Amino acid sequence: MRRDTLALFFRRAIVAALPLVAGCGPSPIGIPGPGPCGGAQSTWTVDGGLADLGCDDKCAGVHTYTTGFCSETTNSAGQPIVECHQDCTGRRPAGLRAAMARGDVLGRHFARMAHLEAASVPAFRRLRAELRAHGAPKRLLDACTRAARDEVRHARAAARLARRFGAAPPRVVVDAPAARDLAAIAVENAREGCVRETFGALVATWQARAAEDGEVRAVMTTLAADETRHAELSWEIDAWLRSRLAPAERARVEEARRAELAALASTLDACADETLARATGLPPPHVARALHRTFAVEIARRGAV
Repeated sequence: MRRDTLALFFRRAIVAALPLVAGCGPSPIGIPGPGPCGGAQSTWTVDGGLADLGCDDKCAGVHTYTTGFCSETTNSAGQPIVECHQDCTGRRPAGLRAAMARGDVLGRHFARMAHLEAASVPAFRRLRAELRAHGAPKRLLDACTRAARDEVRHARAAARLARRFGAAPPRVVVDAPAARDLAAIAVENAREGCVRETFGALVATWQARAAEDGEVRAVMTTLAADETRHAELSWEIDAWLRSRLAPAERARVEEARRAELAALASTLDACADETLARATGLPPPHVARALHRTFAVEIARRGAV
């Protein structure tokens, strides 16, 4: 049976979630805006100064998969603290170093976004090289090349927004990769592509409709379309890889997908700053959870194909 496209699924998921934001106040584009507590990413605050420990050390162990992203801010007493974030923006390459952003809440958000979009460039380039080495069809290799070019544009657009709000994206640092077999590539693609990048595309589709800031809405409209295409690519790569794996390896890939989906669910209750939520259109937690529930059903259906 032919699967629905992700774009069609995203539209259905968003329409189903819209009643959850009724009564929160209309946005400029006619969709009820997020309430005072919104965000599809989670934030952990780590007490203490910045000089005693590096970002990697402070955020180590906070995340389920990587150390994620750190930003510097101050608490209500004016003391320096580190915030550790888990994002669904882009495709993180193995070996990506945690990074630090400074500035106000909007500046830090877009600096993180720019950093992760920029990190997606080497992620897709490496994926293409590995797929080529394993004899993948040209259509998948060409799609990876196009995706890397898309991520360059995304990083530049997010960096412009970061600078607009007074922040500068940090440099992307990726440790030298080790050689990987097909099963390891498939596991990473299941986590980063089939779960995180796909859910990120769904959230971006929501933001493209709900963001109150016009420039942000325009950026997210372009990004949502591109990331939806990248998500479809992840599932095409998943199908190609799984057809070449042994049953035990396919089971390992499916377990990684389920684990990442569960880890993603644990990040949906954190409250973002109201200014951030309204400007970016990030869904409020109860909406993000509803999107995730619908998303989980679609993930299970696709994973069973």
